[in-house]
Amino acid sequence: LLREEVLKNVSGYGFRIVGDVKIESTQRDFKTDVAKIKATPADIYFTIVFPPTLDILAKEMKLQGVNNFSSVGLLAISADLSLFEGSWYTDNYLADENYIEQFTKANPTLRFNARTAPHGYDIFNLIVKGQETGNIVEYLKNLDEYNGKVGLAKKTNPNTFSLPIGIWTIKDAKTVLVK
Repeated sequence: LLREEVLKNVSGYGFRIVGDVKIESTQRDFKTDVAKIKATPADIYFTIVFPPTLDILAKEMKLQGVNNFSSVGLLAISADLSLFEGSWYTDNYLADENYIEQFTKANPTLRFNARTAPHGYDIFNLIVKGQETGNIVEYLKNLDEYNGKVGLAKKTNPNTFSLPIGIWTIKDAKTVLVK
């Protein structure tokens, strides 16, 4: 579904798709696909696949000399961040820069994109605050903005909040917010 949305909307942002290779989540051999990708020169190669498929694809791309690689926040949950050194990706912005470090220290063996946890934290706090008022629905209806772990969320229509998005990169095998 995400792939279809990207394909449908990307031209509205000034991008042009020069090739499209669909990858199956169970696929493990990417030699032919990467050769096709490499044969179509592009400014950036964007993928939306989950680990471990993502890591296997990245290894083959590196082997074949394809390095201008990007994705969404999935890069952050790779088992080997060094595969994506210099790659950029979009993910949640965090107002509290210490949150990732605190989360990782508290959960050292959990392979998880820690930038998604603040959403859960903020949602839980919104529910608690709503419950404390006695009427969660009215509380949320009347809320125009909320300043939480992900930063300032503003209501964009009666049922939707807009959240800040960050541009991240991999540097020294660590995720780093681009400032």
